[in-house]
Amino acid sequence: MGMVDALPPLEHLPSGLRQLRRQRGWTQAQLIDHLRAAAAQDGVRLPPARSLRIMVSRWENGHVQPEKDYRHYLRQVLSQTSHPAQTDSCSIPTPGHAPVPLGGQPPGWGPTTLTPELVAHYTSMLSQQVAADVRWGSGVVAGAAASLALTLQRALSTSSQTPSRPCLELAFHAIEFYGWVLQDAGELQQAQAWTDRALSLSDPLEDPFRRCYALMRKSSIASDAGHHDLARHLSEQALHRDISSAPRLKAVVLRQQAIAYAGVNRPLLAMRSLDRACETVAACAQSAAEEELICLYCTPSYIASEAGAAWLQLGYPDRAVGLLQDAVVTWASPDRDQVYLFSRLARAHALVGDVDSAQRVAQLATQAAAEVFSPRVNADVQMAMAALRRREAPVFA
Repeated sequence: MGMVDALPPLEHLPSGLRQLRRQRGWTQAQLIDHLRAAAAQDGVRLPPARSLRIMVSRWENGHVQPEKDYRHYLRQVLSQTSHPAQTDSCSIPTPGHAPVPLGGQPPGWGPTTLTPELVAHYTSMLSQQVAADVRWGSGVVAGAAASLALTLQRALSTSSQTPSRPCLELAFHAIEFYGWVLQDAGELQQAQAWTDRALSLSDPLEDPFRRCYALMRKSSIASDAGHHDLARHLSEQALHRDISSAPRLKAVVLRQQAIAYAGVNRPLLAMRSLDRACETVAACAQSAAEEELICLYCTPSYIASEAGAAWLQLGYPDRAVGLLQDAVVTWASPDRDQVYLFSRLARAHALVGDVDSAQRVAQLATQAAAEVFSPRVNADVQMAMAALRRREAPVFA
């Protein structure tokens, strides 16, 4: 039974709504972000977040029933229906459950022995998925990522042979990537479970770099879930081992550590981590070491955008503006993370009262977001639009 079918009858939705939200590990604010993102896909602009918080509380307490349009979006975000732009029809499965069959394949179908030829084939598939996610967002690869992660997990668990190192490395990256796809979809409990599986694969690999990356990813998921103390602990744990030979990886972890420190309102520690991240990524060589291939996306512009996000979280939009403006100038090419950059800069401009600049950059954000299929990106753009509305600026369609 899918999550859509599992929703309670409409007359019982309030009591079930709170339960379904909590099952996903969402706060009311996160549910609202998903509602706004789903509505934005249809070109619908929902009321400000403050009004939606009151409405959600009244729905959950049974004071009122959601209106028809809100019931539609509640069912959509609480379901597991794939994004319409996905390249196949596979829903995101819960860990431990079989995926929806793809192309007529029965559940459990797949190789139990990963030959070198299959490893090369699956590695190529994963590279294409990662590239597509970077450019267009996880919505275009969610089904394919789920299928590959489950196929590799089944092969490792059923094989009678000791997996080779290339097999384990491939499985680590595919399973970690699927954890990211789930995080992007707002499935934070499942994202954490799959990232735990990737972390467990770093042990037989005896690879401190992959372990560090998996811990960083767990910290990021914890930040999204609002578990800021856990996010801080995981980011600190990720830096326990010496990873100085992989400066890009170190910069990525320091960037997440800054966000975690911002979450617990430790601005001085966040500033220190941001400065170290900027210094570290600036010293990176043009070519990446082998252990850095997992984080090639880490560039000075990317770190500057993430630093801007941390300053926004800390309540210092004036400090964010300069960093984000510099990143816009040096950003290499259109992709998913560029939309984050535009939306953060628009929000920073709005928060410092520069409404004209905020509107101009917000328009860039909405135009770029139209080509990206990512609930997380859409929620970020909606935050920028909300900041504009709070300034009582006219908002374009």
